[in-house]
Amino acid sequence: MTARSILDQTMAEARRALAIDAVAIVDSTDAARFNLTGQEAHVLIRHREPAPDRETLDLHASSTESGIMARFYPAQADLVVARSLAPTRLTWPNLASWSRGGAEARRLTPWGYLGDPARFDLAKAERTIAQAASSIAELIARHVAEPWCPTVVPSPEGVLHA
Repeated sequence: MTARSILDQTMAEARRALAIDAVAIVDSTDAARFNLTGQEAHVLIRHREPAPDRETLDLHASSTESGIMARFYPAQADLVVARSLAPTRLTWPNLASWSRGGAEARRLTPWGYLGDPARFDLAKAERTIAQAASSIAELIARHVAEPWCPTVVPSPEGVLHA
């Protein structure tokens, strides 16, 4: 079962069971991977600038996510441990194997994180959340005002022309 089919089935079931026009908000990077266009009735696509080109990835429990936890949920994060963790060295070619999970993911990231959690920055985390909230609110407002228009909106970080 693909991520796309899981999303489609989940949203169809939510819409049927709850009798509402539920939508999933999906970042543009994931939308591209799942072959979503923004024309699907159950999807709103939030444009997000691609990660800067770099050799290694910073995707899961990384500097961004560690920063968000440290800023908003400090009691739930061991910041001393986070600052002591060495970065993982996964590259784009490794991502497909890691994404499948299981033994291969554990081999590639035995501690469960993918990136450099030690580089977290509290101010950056706060800006990241504020920007995401703003672009999501704009996306929802546009969808409510014009439910049949393309559901891709610019993010504060950049512009995407639908």
